[in-house]
Amino acid sequence: MAASEAPQDAAACAAREAVLLAFKRVTAGRCFRCLASDHLASVCRDPVRCFWCRRFGHRERACRAARKQPPPPPQRSKRTSLTTASMAIGDPHTQLEVETVFVSSSFHLEHDARDWEACALVPWALHLPPDAGARDITNLITRELRLQPGDVTVTLHQPEPYLVRFEHAAHAAEACRRGRFIGGGIDICLRTWVRLCLDGIPSHAWTPEIIERVVGHKCALQHIVTNLIQPADSRHIDLWAWTVDPSEIPKKRLRPSWAWV
Repeated sequence: MAASEAPQDAAACAAREAVLLAFKRVTAGRCFRCLASDHLASVCRDPVRCFWCRRFGHRERACRAARKQPPPPPQRSKRTSLTTASMAIGDPHTQLEVETVFVSSSFHLEHDARDWEACALVPWALHLPPDAGARDITNLITRELRLQPGDVTVTLHQPEPYLVRFEHAAHAAEACRRGRFIGGGIDICLRTWVRLCLDGIPSHAWTPEIIERVVGHKCALQHIVTNLIQPADSRHIDLWAWTVDPSEIPKKRLRPSWAWV
């Protein structure tokens, strides 16, 4: 019996090592949340991406695609090696990768920020036909709220697919209160954004997965401001999240002491 179990244990161990090796190949030098190569998971603002099907919106454990073999490593762009003599002015290979610009705050910027916070919402698409776009969402909201043309504008946005901008704060508040809009095959929910500050989380539990659980089902995590790997301030975690109603966010969330073990 022991001799027959040994090959099975060796095969199981080899399978685990193969899965771990595939995971390392996928996440090498990349964000393990969205697989991007220009940032880490601690500062990721993009939706989660499946390791297997490479689609956004779900994790590997919830993927419905068949997993017959480990996913291939992401293809890296191959740049042609060019000599300095062959590079001309304006050649893409001579351009800087990143440039940092600092803009000081002002009264007008603060006023515009408050105006956007009161009049802008983000749609969460529960169902969106492939041929539907910003104009269809605009017509749906205009019709359901009985608005005049031009009272609401829907534009393409990043990282969220669309941004809904109302001309009047009262219309935005009514849309946020209603929350869900259904019509023409479109099913969306409108949300607003809030900034949260979490404290009381042990340092060993500072991971995006734990933060998502702490925030709860009333919010959708958008961006973690605090650097979880090398935090400058370990007293609390700052983050941005989306929610339908900020009043539903509890001031405290109690967990048993064993929850962090």
